[in-house]
Amino acid sequence: TPEPTPLPTATPEPTPLPTATPAAAPQGAQRRYVVQPGDTLRLIAERNGVSVEALLRANNLTPAAADTLRVGQELIIP
Repeated sequence: TPEPTPLPTATPEPTPLPTATPAAAPQGAQRRYVVQPGDTLRLIAERNGVSVEALLRANNLTPAAADTLRVGQELIIP
């Protein structure tokens, strides 16, 4: 009696991993931002949806300090 021909088997495909989505910061939580070349307080504020005044308060900065940001400086984003 002839042996039955085995059925072809499917090659399993790797399951794609879900892409991580950054979670929104909980209400009242603070984030940190490291100043990059070309950054200004206004740009940082706009990118993060906060006012320049809020950035100044959160980081104990004066308006005059807005012109003295240093690359690598860490800011709190309220």
